[in-house]
Amino acid sequence: MPSDLARDLAHGLDPVAFVEDRLKFEPDPWQARLLRSCARWILLNCCRQSGKSTTTAALTGASADDG
Repeated sequence: MPSDLARDLAHGLDPVAFVEDRLKFEPDPWQARLLRSCARWILLNCCRQSGKSTTTAALTGASADDG
């Protein structure tokens, strides 16, 4: 039980921990910065197939998991 609480706390504090543990997704450095950003608006200027949709979906999932 305590390890579940610690894991849930880590996921709540760090979206990167959430996507690595729950989604089995290892974000690139720019994706990790995006996931950890507190900015209200973000502009992504990325090439095709760089992981924009995957990262934003993971961010949505991490936000929804916060409760």
